[in-house]
Amino acid sequence: VLGFTLLVGDSLCEFTVKERNIEFKAVLAYEPKK
Repeated sequence: VLGFTLLVGDSLCEFTVKERNIEFKAVLAYEPKK
């Protein structure tokens, strides 16, 4: 169970990082157009 939790937690963490990265890129792309 612990291994499964670690796997899922790791995936969630990776997913969160990707989401933030996409948001960050979107902000960077948007800023100069202001």
